[in-house]
Amino acid sequence: MVGDIVNLSARLMVASKGGVLCDQDTFDSAKTNKALSFKPLDPIRVKGKTNPINIFIPSKQGKDRKENEKEISEETQVCLFGRENQKKIISQSVLDLKGRNESKSSLMTNPSVFRIQAVMIEGESGTGKTMLLQFAEKLFRENNSKGKILSGCGDQLNTSTPYYPWRDIFETMLDSEGNFPEWVAKDIPATFLPLLNVVLPKQLEETKEIASMSGQLRTEKTREILVKVLKRLATSGTLILLDNIQWFDSASWALISALREIHGILLIAAIQQAKSMPVQYNQLVNKPNTQKIALGNLGEDDVTQLIANRLGVTKVPTEISKEIFAKSRGNPFIAHEITLAIKDFVHPNKYGEMTVTPEIQAALKGVPTALSGLLTAKVDKLSPSLSLILKVGSVIGRSFSVDLLSLLMAKETDKANLQQDLSKLVQAGMIESEPGPHPTYAFTNILIRDAVYNLMMFSQKRDLHKSVADYIIKHFPGNTVYYPALAHHYKSAELYDEAIVFLTKAGSRSLFNFENKEAASFFSEALELTVKLKVSTSLDSIGTARKLGVSYYNLGIFDKADSILREVSELLGVTIPTDESKARSATKPGKKIPFKLICEDPSELSHRKREAVIILLALAKLNYYACNRSIATFCAQLAVQAGESVSAAVQAEALALHAVCAAAGGDTTTAGEHHQKAIQIAGTQLDVLKNVHQFAGMVHASMAKWDDSLASFNLAIDAAKTVGDLRSWEESTVLAGTVKYLQGDLAESVRMTKEAFVSSKSRGDFQMQVLALCAQARNDYANGDNEECLKNLIDIEVAFENVSNGDVSARINYTGLRALMHLHLKNDVQACFDQVSTMLDIFKLKEPTAWFTFCGYIFQVEASTLMVAQCKKDSKAPINKKKLASREEKSMVALSKFSQSFKFVAPMYQMWEGIHKAINGKTNKAEEDFKMALEGSKNLNMKFEEAIVSYEKSIVSRDVKNVNQIWENYPGLKIRGKVFCEIHDWFPEGSQEGISVVVSPPGSPTNATPSTSLSKSSRSDPVLSDPGSPLPPLNRSGSEMTRSRSGSATGSLNSSTDSTNSNASTTSPTSDRLRADRSAFLSTSTPRADLTKRNSMSTYEAGPKGPSNTIKERMSAFERRSADTK
Repeated sequence: MVGDIVNLSARLMVASKGGVLCDQDTFDSAKTNKALSFKPLDPIRVKGKTNPINIFIPSKQGKDRKENEKEISEETQVCLFGRENQKKIISQSVLDLKGRNESKSSLMTNPSVFRIQAVMIEGESGTGKTMLLQFAEKLFRENNSKGKILSGCGDQLNTSTPYYPWRDIFETMLDSEGNFPEWVAKDIPATFLPLLNVVLPKQLEETKEIASMSGQLRTEKTREILVKVLKRLATSGTLILLDNIQWFDSASWALISALREIHGILLIAAIQQAKSMPVQYNQLVNKPNTQKIALGNLGEDDVTQLIANRLGVTKVPTEISKEIFAKSRGNPFIAHEITLAIKDFVHPNKYGEMTVTPEIQAALKGVPTALSGLLTAKVDKLSPSLSLILKVGSVIGRSFSVDLLSLLMAKETDKANLQQDLSKLVQAGMIESEPGPHPTYAFTNILIRDAVYNLMMFSQKRDLHKSVADYIIKHFPGNTVYYPALAHHYKSAELYDEAIVFLTKAGSRSLFNFENKEAASFFSEALELTVKLKVSTSLDSIGTARKLGVSYYNLGIFDKADSILREVSELLGVTIPTDESKARSATKPGKKIPFKLICEDPSELSHRKREAVIILLALAKLNYYACNRSIATFCAQLAVQAGESVSAAVQAEALALHAVCAAAGGDTTTAGEHHQKAIQIAGTQLDVLKNVHQFAGMVHASMAKWDDSLASFNLAIDAAKTVGDLRSWEESTVLAGTVKYLQGDLAESVRMTKEAFVSSKSRGDFQMQVLALCAQARNDYANGDNEECLKNLIDIEVAFENVSNGDVSARINYTGLRALMHLHLKNDVQACFDQVSTMLDIFKLKEPTAWFTFCGYIFQVEASTLMVAQCKKDSKAPINKKKLASREEKSMVALSKFSQSFKFVAPMYQMWEGIHKAINGKTNKAEEDFKMALEGSKNLNMKFEEAIVSYEKSIVSRDVKNVNQIWENYPGLKIRGKVFCEIHDWFPEGSQEGISVVVSPPGSPTNATPSTSLSKSSRSDPVLSDPGSPLPPLNRSGSEMTRSRSGSATGSLNSSTDSTNSNASTTSPTSDRLRADRSAFLSTSTPRADLTKRNSMSTYEAGPKGPSNTIKERMSAFERRSADTK
């Protein structure tokens, strides 16, 4: 019996959860049988059927129907003992979903009610995560007869396959013939329809439009289309269940984030607990409307109840329950398996009580303590034919199709007997049927799959893996989706040459699509095999290693990228200095750097040279952001020398990048010549021009040529848009926004930066998120919005968990702002002192390199000076005044050094010189400095800096009128300007209007925590332009705009469960969560940097494992405190 009836039977088997269901035809044929009774259930939708089908529960006449219904979910209930609190959270969420779906009329009055609700279930293996998902599904079906459920599951063997966990969900859009519904043609242009190949079994021929897309644009367009489809599938009231999300690829994580665009749905996801959770998960659990359930092991009473239920007894002897509890350590899955191992020996007495017998004691004594041993023993009890099916299936993966299984077992069984054996395995709870156009089964637990796989002889596994790979090659030729699977099976078959080919192909495909995490995984695996085959110095291996380095660079993991690229460079014969002084010496004017490649085969010389130059360019940009200016210059200069004979594109990029490094070193002549030459060589190649124009914008910005800089950045933005390079577009947009900031157009800077951040977040690019968030935080501070600045700093710290410390340019800006926030929001001098000390430690190792780090240099001077001013008034200051004075002096030295490389910072340096003179009573000399600073900022057309200098000058001269006029143009200075008021101990009348004092005035407690937020009235006052104002009316700042940004760390915190009783708590309200984040962030400071040198990176770390007080750790501490309070 094959065909549609078999498929339908498989679907009903899944829906029955171990019980019995039948369809309408079976009911019609058997309803006259007096020995049977049928209970009708709500119609359900199944794969392969367009319309819902009617289903019934058959039972013997006289048998209690409730008992029949109980059988359907018996396995689920067994593993949910001791989970009452968790079930309450699930139940409330499901019922809330139904209530919101039935109250659609309130959508107009309260749209936020319809935002996605999410429940995250976290726990170790065997604690019942999947069972809670099944409980949610059962409850939903009981209460939402017409509701829709979409289910997906991560796979351990497909962690790098894009969107693999979503395939089952997207296949629900197809009818029984595999055709698209009518709405697809309306929503998705035919030219982009083949992008759905990544999630569907049918493969459409790629169109010219798709073939011409860049990798990033293709990835973004695919995500956009999948979100459109998901919105169609996940209508209001839909429940989405996702299991094993720890095995989701980065594209699948991005799709989870996109779910937040859909209103009126409930997401319940389960993840295996680990020491280091994915950053995407940490971001998700801290979102509003999200609850977390943390599952621990069960207590002894709960384990006893589980045993009694599974054995069908009323009482379990204490010695038995204690031994099972000790062996299982409270893990419900292990306790369940141990109980099953002794079930055949249990014979309850007439009261239903279990008694201890020698057989039970012997059986319990023989039960393995390890989970793998338990599962192995369970498999050993199966018949040889059933055991063989499991073994062959374990080679294929978590799920396996009947067609492939039948092919691999053709010698052992026929398809009819195979189907019968599969049904037996379903009844035994080892596998379950999966929905889909073709009969497919999956292991009920990945632990069972692993245990079965480990029982096989290596030779048997090797032959089967080769057979699976051959099957894929035959049936899916050229399908890139199967590259990871082919690589896995060839590697497991020890066919390493073939494995390297498909690992490299899979990595290149991922890198092209900017799926850098997956690319790094594939390339790393390929390189490990090249070492085994002793071909690690081959040209192909060098190319693979270079791509691995680029993948890590794109991920923001600079230390790994630097290490790998240097190693490959050494293999090519090019040595990169690790010491800045040596690099500086090698790049003196008129000096040529030696360049000689190692190449045994002359035919490879040009290819090796090209690899060497590309590696040099990557190292140059990497070291630029790491603020290793001399090393970056060395790499760029050597790339210019060697790039002349490689290609015009490479030569143009080398010249443009060297121009940036030269400008940072003060060699403006070389910078100007090289960037002009680069533009000429690039010609009309947009893919090259996007980089060349971006570098030109950076060169002009370094020289304070703002109009030229913006023109170049705009050209770079247009070129990046045209070729679909979203990352380049984001980077140029943030840098252009920084120029707008310097010009005084804060509103435009806010807009551009926010736009870049939203784009980078949708792509999951943490490095670009950090760049944009640092710029956003800077804008917030300029606008006087310290609370929003703090939110961005918290987001930056979370993002830092996914990148290395190598991006020093970002760390400089972040640390400078964090130092100020400790003073502004908590008046914490010690924490501020620690941050400034960290900055000064960085400056000892790093040269002024990146022009956009000017804020960090300025802010650390601002923080140092404010600390000194505060401690002068406080006799009980926590910091020694000599230490403070030393930090202040060193901060000024660092700013002076930076201003020598970047002249546009000179006015701010001059202003702070004047401030220090004014503090020491040298008012006349201070006036001279202020005058020079004001003229300098005017000449450089830096209107915001001009306003700051004018404001400071007015404070010193007590010019209240000018202060008020400046406030009209830049209301944010009412907050930021308080720094100057505090330093000079003079607050003009009206300066505190609408705000609270930032720093405690003399005589007040030093540990007070003043508020700094603007009142609504002061933030919404219109600008009053005064023709007589000494400063021209400027664009309004972002502080007066309605500013909302998705992705800020405003999510709620959750109290963790106790490891014994596993109680779960719901989240606190969003406002409480935000206050907790704020308090945690400001309550501790990052310790002094433990300076270490790692190759040329000279990275700094706070302790051997990075910051010891990360926001995640402090959140956990807050959760524990919340639990203790409750």
